[in-house]
Amino acid sequence: MRRRHRCRPLVRLSAFVASTGGVADNIDASDSEQSSPSVQGRIALSRTATHRKPSASFAFISLGCAKNTVDSERMLGLLAQDGLILTPEPEDADLVIINTCGFIEAARQESLAVIREMLDLKRQGLVKAVVVAGCLAERLREQLVHQLPEIDAVLGVFGREEIAPLCRQVLAKALARQDKRAKSRRQKKQSKPSSASVSPDPIAVPQLEPPSHQRSRRALPILDESPADPRWLAILEQRTLFRPAPARPFSDQARLRITPRHYAYLKISEGCDRLCTFCAIPKMRGKHVSKPLEQILAEARELASDGVVELNLVAQDLTYYGLDLYGRPMLAELLRQLETVPGLRWIRLLYLYPMYITDELLAVIAGSEKILHYLDIPLQHINDRMLRLMQRRVARQEIEKLLERLRQAIPDLVLRTTMIVGFPGETEEQFAELCAFVAEGHFQRLGVFTYSFEPDTPSARLPGHLPEEVKQARRDRLMQVQQEVAFAWSRQQLARQLDVLVEGRHDSGSFIGRSYADAPEIDGLVYFRGAGCRPGDIVPVKITAADGYDLVGEMTTMPPRPSSASDSRTQPLSPSPGKAESFRRTQSWPPS
Repeated sequence: MRRRHRCRPLVRLSAFVASTGGVADNIDASDSEQSSPSVQGRIALSRTATHRKPSASFAFISLGCAKNTVDSERMLGLLAQDGLILTPEPEDADLVIINTCGFIEAARQESLAVIREMLDLKRQGLVKAVVVAGCLAERLREQLVHQLPEIDAVLGVFGREEIAPLCRQVLAKALARQDKRAKSRRQKKQSKPSSASVSPDPIAVPQLEPPSHQRSRRALPILDESPADPRWLAILEQRTLFRPAPARPFSDQARLRITPRHYAYLKISEGCDRLCTFCAIPKMRGKHVSKPLEQILAEARELASDGVVELNLVAQDLTYYGLDLYGRPMLAELLRQLETVPGLRWIRLLYLYPMYITDELLAVIAGSEKILHYLDIPLQHINDRMLRLMQRRVARQEIEKLLERLRQAIPDLVLRTTMIVGFPGETEEQFAELCAFVAEGHFQRLGVFTYSFEPDTPSARLPGHLPEEVKQARRDRLMQVQQEVAFAWSRQQLARQLDVLVEGRHDSGSFIGRSYADAPEIDGLVYFRGAGCRPGDIVPVKITAADGYDLVGEMTTMPPRPSSASDSRTQPLSPSPGKAESFRRTQSWPPS
């Protein structure tokens, strides 16, 4: 049994889509298979609506964090409503859309590598057009077209709702180019070839060669400026679509979900008002704006009616929810309302900034049967000087008091956090302080990131940047410290009975699921013997063994079955959660 990695594989989606909108009736990710360098996650979608003959097909590649996944699902829903149809492989599609991640250097390199892979398919004539969307598009903007001029369109984060007409326009231009090339070939056959070359592109991109230092196939740096050539300006006007951040977040209803049917992510706000010196999220996602409570409840009801049992709330900072809209923190009230949504059984909170965790919020969590005793609170460091340089607005003493409050209010609380090592100026003594703090055992789940140099952030201008080998060595040392803590916690679960959400079957014939201590895709698993389980069931499991980050057990009672024959969870079991759980590839920088 292996620990699931935070870096999730690339998703390639296959669906058979009818023309109407709404949330998918049935999603089965059971036949995903791994290849190199990416995992092809095939998702079969069935609907009862009337079919409309699609005029074009597309493939969709989603990179990045859970918040980007929500954006991908919304774009997929819009494209399905427009009559476009997903294909299993990019090679079989007219159009490829890549929803990129751009938070840190590793994520940018990955996104650029995927873009180049798709552009290679375009050069080979296997796809007609490539559209790049998401955070990398928002961050690099016109520079992306300058560096990779064969991209057909670049769509910013806040142009998401215009994905369908943009793709129609891109495909129309691609077909026009194809027709022009075919006509040119026919004319050449009928007459003596001219000495003048014929451009394959009506806007003559191949003739506009970037400077020699920009022709490298390596990951490209963020440039200071784009070329002033009038021809490039015309290209940029045609090929880029950026919108300002909206006053209120978009609705995320009518999604075509790419998660397993029994869990989903729900984004309660957009953007971030924090000024962490290492983070570029506000530059890409704008200032914090909260969704109205009624809108969130409508989305939650829609997801629950589609079979969602576990609702994972995500944002750049959940605790900031409502301050801009209602004048006070409203997360506690939102949770009270979400508890009333029929069908939801688990509500999980991901990404809480430590400043606004109120006693009211803790009381709501402690007294709820649905809100899981699991909190993800990114701390990033414990040394006061490092926290000040990061501009985290909390000190070690405040963090320690918070941890004490959490344990007093919720004794069985599972805490996840993230730490950054190798921040500019971090000394060996400051790193040792961090290791000693983690060794105290506060966190059952912990992720470690090496500091990523981000050119457009304040930390880039700090002195004392450390070599990569030092940062990697510190990451490995801190993970070793945390591994001992996590493994000890796993051993403490022996003989305990835990409710487990069934994910699927393991190759050995046992079942795989997750307890309240395990967030999707980033934490451990529970392997257990049982019978009659289906994905989305929540069953009692007695823990009999610990295997590193994972637990092993026996189901103690059969899951209850609804008396109605209308139970919607009819998809077959996934043969291997090691595959089914890892749909997307992400390298998410600490989000809060």
